[in-house]
Amino acid sequence: TPSFLVELPKHVPGWDSRARSSREGRAVAISGPRKQRGATLRGCELSAEEGCLFEGEKDALVFYPPLELAATATIAVELKPRTLTKDERWLVATFGKGVKGESAHICILQTEGQQLLGLWDGDQEQWHPCEPECDIAPNNDRFVRIVAQIEQSQTSYYVDGVLVGCAAHAVHAPILGAGNVPLCDRPKASSRKQVVGWMRRLEVYSGLVYPQ
Repeated sequence: TPSFLVELPKHVPGWDSRARSSREGRAVAISGPRKQRGATLRGCELSAEEGCLFEGEKDALVFYPPLELAATATIAVELKPRTLTKDERWLVATFGKGVKGESAHICILQTEGQQLLGLWDGDQEQWHPCEPECDIAPNNDRFVRIVAQIEQSQTSYYVDGVLVGCAAHAVHAPILGAGNVPLCDRPKASSRKQVVGWMRRLEVYSGLVYPQ
């Protein structure tokens, strides 16, 4: 059972499936421990079939307070990444706040015709790719389930239940949000403009959970 679970648009109270238009400041419910906790969906288009489209550069699902991560934890997201384009971009799935800036537990670096899975440490300002290299681009016409197992100093990644590799680093910051957040001017200044694509489910577990 997840410690925290968000399903979109199911967890958006009062959402009307006949209205797909974007609306600021939409409240989102979170399944989890019984204490005061909430989330806000900034911008974003909702669809009964596709979930939530993070399209605008400031579109994000923001949690208050952030979702805590255990010393070892598992994060799972179901997303359909943006269509591969020639520009260089960060596609951020989940992020937390560090001392210097945001760090991403699960993100994709779009560069040179690929969408590479890995993580970003905002305090070190360093990209840590999944090794061996994992290119998500061939799957961006459909939803994929990405699972990140976070341990002390490494993160293991699964895509659709298959172990694809590990990053020799881990981000332990509580999950502040999901969706589009500027990371850094890398590969170049325009790369700060983000579009991750569609997301319909986010799960957070205490401990290591292995895909079935």
